[in-house]
Amino acid sequence: LLPPDREPVMPTYPNWLAGNKITAGQLNAGLPLTVTKPSDQSVTSSTVMQNDTALVLPLPANTTWLFDAFLDYEGGTGGSSDMKWTFALPTGATHRYVFIESSAAGVAAVNMSLGASINTASTNGAAFLKGVLMKGSVIVGSTGGSLQLQWAQNTSSVTPTIVHAQSYLSLQRIS
Repeated sequence: LLPPDREPVMPTYPNWLAGNKITAGQLNAGLPLTVTKPSDQSVTSSTVMQNDTALVLPLPANTTWLFDAFLDYEGGTGGSSDMKWTFALPTGATHRYVFIESSAAGVAAVNMSLGASINTASTNGAAFLKGVLMKGSVIVGSTGGSLQLQWAQNTSSVTPTIVHAQSYLSLQRIS
């Protein structure tokens, strides 16, 4: 047995009660919301944040979510374009996550991001794939909306920065 302060926290959503009939809606409410990018998207010669065409999910008011994302990307040589990103959130929502960026040397950097901070990740040249993994949480207040990935080149370059198909965004509701 674990000491009381180390007991696992039981999920609270959906709220299953003994004797209740379980409906398809309740079962579906317990599934994660996930979107996978179906095609590549590129930005060339621009440092202006733009909405990703696929990586957006709804956030109903007064909910709490586990957050998971993966960006498969590439761009110009290191420092000549790189990638920057943030997430647009509903008013009053909080978003905290760690992200791990792959590197040319195979060593990962672990970073923490709060709210709608702008983060950057290096590129290593066209056709050199890189990745960023993200895990954290989102708490939505009384105003619902969407969690929307926004991204751009960190330094303007004629070599496109590309977020590839199979990048994904996933949310699992916990309350």
